[in-house]
Amino acid sequence: MNNIALEPKQSQFLRISVGLVFGLILAFLITGSEKIPHNIIQIWRPTLIAIFALSAFVFLAGLGNMRRISLLAWGAIAMLLIGIISHHAFSHSTRHSDFGEQNIFWILPFLFITHELVSSGDEANKIIAPYETYFDETWKRGVQLFLAIAFTGVFWAILWLGAALLKIIGLDWFEELLKERYFAIPATFVAFASAVHLGDVQSKLLNNFRNLVLSVFSWLLPIIVLVAGIFSVSLIFTGLKPLWETKAATASLLAGCMFLVLLINAAYQNGDNELNPILKWSIRIASFETLVFAAIAGYSLYLRIDQYGLTHERILALIGVIVANLYGVGYVASNFIGNTSYNFMPEIKNINIGMAFVKSILFFAILTPIADPSRLSVNSQVSMLLKGKTSPEKFDFRFLARQSGKYGEEALNKLTKNQNPQIVLLANKAIEENKNYDNYDAPEQKNLKSAEKIDPNNFNLIKGAKLPDSFVAQDIKNRTIILPNCMAYEKPEKKCDTILIDLNNDKKDEIIIDGGSYLILFYDTKDGWKSQSLYLSDSNIGLQNFKLGKVEAAKPEWNSLKVGDEILDIQTPN
Repeated sequence: MNNIALEPKQSQFLRISVGLVFGLILAFLITGSEKIPHNIIQIWRPTLIAIFALSAFVFLAGLGNMRRISLLAWGAIAMLLIGIISHHAFSHSTRHSDFGEQNIFWILPFLFITHELVSSGDEANKIIAPYETYFDETWKRGVQLFLAIAFTGVFWAILWLGAALLKIIGLDWFEELLKERYFAIPATFVAFASAVHLGDVQSKLLNNFRNLVLSVFSWLLPIIVLVAGIFSVSLIFTGLKPLWETKAATASLLAGCMFLVLLINAAYQNGDNELNPILKWSIRIASFETLVFAAIAGYSLYLRIDQYGLTHERILALIGVIVANLYGVGYVASNFIGNTSYNFMPEIKNINIGMAFVKSILFFAILTPIADPSRLSVNSQVSMLLKGKTSPEKFDFRFLARQSGKYGEEALNKLTKNQNPQIVLLANKAIEENKNYDNYDAPEQKNLKSAEKIDPNNFNLIKGAKLPDSFVAQDIKNRTIILPNCMAYEKPEKKCDTILIDLNNDKKDEIIIDGGSYLILFYDTKDGWKSQSLYLSDSNIGLQNFKLGKVEAAKPEWNSLKVGDEILDIQTPN
């Protein structure tokens, strides 16, 4: 077989075939779970779904411009990479965490960037293609992907409109057909494949649309430069304290870097166009603003990591900080290297190519054990605990148990053998909670009988000797409010952790119950017992302290102000 690109008719046939075949395979994997062994369902089924769903993008995009043998080789490599990444993600997931789903998301940018590097290199017949090829192919593919998604959405809107019209006259067979996955999934893939092919065939229209988008985006650059400039100058007078008080400094600054880099490239385009002087100066100023934003974001993230250690989110933010600072340094350097009257900031081309490879490598690292965010965050948090930087009562054991996959569970098991008895106690308690969670199913599935009255034996009193008689005697049969399981069912799977405490100085105890991810306060009134939910800023640490009995009444720092009959609550000033 000659290693040449396919003809348009050949690529159209193959695209529709890939959409149909891959769609049928995915429909079987999604609906045919009862025919698949249990171990395959748990790990291999979602892995296979990811392989066929994501590799379809590679084949559908590559059939338009890649050579035959090159596409087959790259397609096989892409399927292998997706399989490795997906298997790692799902095999380290637990019942308690969405570890696999969190990690699998980052395959999308990794696959898009890597595919464009490979396909552009193949089109140019070079390992590293000219910048113009990367620029044309990447922006074309981005616009093509957007239009294909829009086309597929309109396609389904028309189908459902037809089903609704047929149902009006008493025919519901078409609606039932649309609900059938063996029709819906292949139809979606075929429609998407057709839209991708139309984008390749109508390349002139696609390029015109892309140029329109770039032109519009490019004139947004002077606006963001002005806004970023005002912000940067304001920091000289206000300092960084107001920025830290937002509690979202790193995320906001990284978002600013992302828009600056996007709009710089929208204005710069392939570097061969004669730019308006306003856009030239905007690009120059924006490059410095990108570095300023990236540097402050890096400092902000450093302070958080130094104080609280690594978490999944901070590691992803660290990747963003690294990328943003590399862009900032590179773009600033481009202001001083290679500039001529006919060649404006030419080093931007090399920086963009280099950054594409850097981002591909970084994404691959966080998607595999090399730099898995969950592994690194577990190691960091446990290290802070063992070094005494975080006390056992403030350490988030639930993070290990439920939010960091098997890495966290393995670390939790190791902590049960620690020399510190408090660490051992809290680690074992977290493991025990997970066992109860594993053995718990929804009451409807367990066929638990609804309670007609409250049973005091269903409560685990952490503080307090006895539930108030009026609380136990209240009628719950006709209550419409949501009750914890210890009140709603005769024999719940586990008791409710409960604390009795007087919160309003009326010499009568209020009742606080662990609601699972929040607290439920019950208080007595002349109309009977009422309840309200109390949400914690950090439910994991808060509920852990609640179970340890670290609860007390606290007076408000400021009393309310009564003006006539109106009571004004005063927020504590900063």
